Amino acid sequence: MLGFYNDFSNEINNESLETGQSQQEIFFEKITSHLIEEGVCIEAIYPRPPFLEKGLQFDGYGGNPFDDDNKLTIFLIDYSFSESIEIMNLNTLSALINRGANFVSKINSKDFRSRLEESTEVYSSIDYLSKKISDLFQIKFIVLTNKELRIRGEKVEMPIINNIQSYLSIFDIDKIKKLEEGANINEEIEINLSSEYKESIPVLSAHIADSPYRSYLAVISGSLLSSIYEKWGNRLLEKNVRVFLQARGKVNQGIRNTIDDDPAMFFAYNNGITATADDVDIDPLPNGRAITKIKNLQIVNGGQTTASIYSAYKNKKDISKVFVQMKLSVVNEEKSEEVVPLISRFANSQNKINASDFDSNHPFHLQIEKLSRGLYAPQTGDSIRTTKWFYERSRGQYQDMKNKGFTKSQKNKFEAEFPNKQKITKTELAKYLNIWNFKPSLVCKGLQNNFVKFSEDIDKEWKKKSSKFDDVFFKELVAKTIIFKTLDKLVFSKRDSWYRGYKSAIIPYTLSLLAWEIKKYKKHFNFSKVWNEQSINTDLQSELIRVAETVNQILNNPPSNMPGNVLEFAKKEACWEIIKSRQYQWSKKIDQYLLSEEDLKKKKQNKQFKPILHKKIDFEILIANSQASFWQKLETWINSRSDFELSDSETILLRKALGMQKTFIPNIGQATRLNIIYERAIKKGFSERL
Repeated sequence: MLGFYNDFSNEINNESLETGQSQQEIFFEKITSHLIEEGVCIEAIYPRPPFLEKGLQFDGYGGNPFDDDNKLTIFLIDYSFSESIEIMNLNTLSALINRGANFVSKINSKDFRSRLEESTEVYSSIDYLSKKISDLFQIKFIVLTNKELRIRGEKVEMPIINNIQSYLSIFDIDKIKKLEEGANINEEIEINLSSEYKESIPVLSAHIADSPYRSYLAVISGSLLSSIYEKWGNRLLEKNVRVFLQARGKVNQGIRNTIDDDPAMFFAYNNGITATADDVDIDPLPNGRAITKIKNLQIVNGGQTTASIYSAYKNKKDISKVFVQMKLSVVNEEKSEEVVPLISRFANSQNKINASDFDSNHPFHLQIEKLSRGLYAPQTGDSIRTTKWFYERSRGQYQDMKNKGFTKSQKNKFEAEFPNKQKITKTELAKYLNIWNFKPSLVCKGLQNNFVKFSEDIDKEWKKKSSKFDDVFFKELVAKTIIFKTLDKLVFSKRDSWYRGYKSAIIPYTLSLLAWEIKKYKKHFNFSKVWNEQSINTDLQSELIRVAETVNQILNNPPSNMPGNVLEFAKKEACWEIIKSRQYQWSKKIDQYLLSEEDLKKKKQNKQFKPILHKKIDFEILIANSQASFWQKLETWINSRSDFELSDSETILLRKALGMQKTFIPNIGQATRLNIIYERAIKKGFSERL
């Protein structure tokens, strides 16, 4: 653990030196990006400057509570600068929570807000939250710390604030390591209906004796469903392929009307919910059989029904007559990862959303990954090293490849070839590409919302013309990444002049505006210049930061009919219409980055690279997406045969395949050779299929 702690701390320190941001802010951004992807929170907003007042603590919030089942999420940070791992005990944790609770209790105080500087992002955040506080159902504190939590089973007493129960999630160095490595961080969902809720769920069996899963038809009361949802929240929706599209906190008016006007007819009018579980306990009761315990319940269709009933429950509506039909499939843990997504997909088929749209194994992501492993970035300046840009299509992939099966020298070699600062995650890719596709308001809606819409669009593009996602596309992606990161540093450097926060909105709008203005004048941006130089020059930098200041002024002065909070204003399409309608005078200094239609045609005619071999893309993707266990079975089968010989190089390659997706990702040639070995084995009687 100490090795990970030191590597993680060094990474944060290096990024802090490079960007000028504090270690705490970088720590916050790193961890919360994982938490958003995991569904722990929907947004993560770090207010600047840091909030400092004795006895109170506020290190960020989780966006609009109305978009998250009327739940206010508050982040509390305890960041250590020690060279060794410090311990967080119960006293330290309790004191931290008390400071957070004291802060929340004062949000509504005008006297408290009057002590804050109105021009800061901290004031704006607190003023914004003060308007939401009266409608909250829950308060959730998320503690982020690089210390090791040790409370030895002692109970953490969570405060009730303004008659609202608060809850706690803690992410210490152990959980952070799991997040960075892509491991599961969540505790199992154990619902003991009989002891916790004094209820049970009547069921009818709907499966045959030798079925690989059990299926039940059940009826659950609205009050029980609400109580379960209150405790577990969106954890119940993790495997729902539409979880990102669920209107979290947005009540379906038709469902609400039925609850208000005719609750006894809810069962008849509503389609109910589809759910899965790893296991259930069913006991005989006087009126028939009923579920008394559920392990890892997942609502794969019916999230909006659940949220709407819960909203009525919290608003003191009478839901005693509300009952919901539930189709429950019990799938054992071994088959869960394979079967549950299919149940989810087919249960949601009326919405025409493919499970693969949300999958890091979609051919698009595999293609970008393959390009990133093969293309060397140009050497620049005095550098004698050749490096690559690492595309991380699934969480933890970079750490996994860096650490597993490597000696220290191999690890150093990997980091030299793929520097951490040259890593692009799939949510970042979606952000950078949508910015240049003139969608800044969508980007400002957060990583999840943006990624889902991007996934839908890219799936259509892939099906239409997958061949366009070639070397040039990847180089342009890297160029867009470089431009974004450069502007990010430039904006932050203006914190002592005009910058007061909200760069998460300023940067997308500034770059979308650049892309829009270039298109308006029928020009094209010269991304190859950025790729070749791995940077943008001072002329373009000065133009971008000049326009960013103007964009900042517009964002901070929304029209009276728009939300007063900058980040909420930035989410509106009307904000984009206002910004792009203004007149901007771009300096001729940026002409060096512009191409005419004729210039672009010449560049395309003269391109020297060889694109990916798309004719073989199907089996290449199949092999790159295969599991190490398959190649283990193939190797075992081959070793058991006296009539199957492998060359030395084939033996080595097959051995490498045992680390598929972890320590080994095949290039085109390796995928071709593995496919040949596999086809030879099939002809000899090997029965397993990729």
